[in-house]
Amino acid sequence: MLVINVQVKMINKMLIVMVFLMGVMYVQTEMIILIQIMMVFQMDVMFVKILMMLLILTVMVFQILVIFVLEEMIMLILMEMVFQISVILVLVLMIQKILIMMVYLMDVINVNYVMIAKMLMVMVFLMDVINVQEEMIMLILMVMELQMLVINVQVKMINKMLIVMVFLMGVMYVQTEMIILIQIMMVFQMDVMIVLEMIV
Repeated sequence: MLVINVQVKMINKMLIVMVFLMGVMYVQTEMIILIQIMMVFQMDVMFVKILMMLLILTVMVFQILVIFVLEEMIMLILMEMVFQISVILVLVLMIQKILIMMVYLMDVINVNYVMIAKMLMVMVFLMDVINVQEEMIMLILMVMELQMLVINVQVKMINKMLIVMVFLMGVMYVQTEMIILIQIMMVFQMDVMIVLEMIV
């Protein structure tokens, strides 16, 4: 009877230990489920980060295309300026030829005041054309300066976007390290559960 009593007490103690271990295993299971939920949330955050990086890359490509377009516009403006300067040189040569003709007419032929008056009118008109050409060149230079300022702003925006991308890459690296750490913790929790089941 004493042996049976001792065995009953041992069985009671073993049952208490088993109930305790089952409670510990239940808590471990709840912790693993919580860790899995955290991992799913971390994956969603990483997916959002990747989408943000793709959006930033798209914006950067658009900015680079805009800069290329601005460079093409500047090249066209420079070509137009060269053409304007060529026109001015042609007009200057024409004025020189008219002056030579006037001197020749005054020296060799009887002075024809009507022709001289017409030539003077043509010279005044050509001078007005040259003045208009100079105004156009000044306007083109102002437009070029504005384009250069826009390109400078675009470059600064791209630099800021690169800084944001580097920051997001760092955040994603930290997120990946956290997920690896959580997976290691889960493996450790599973090992603990296996040991507890073996003890039970």
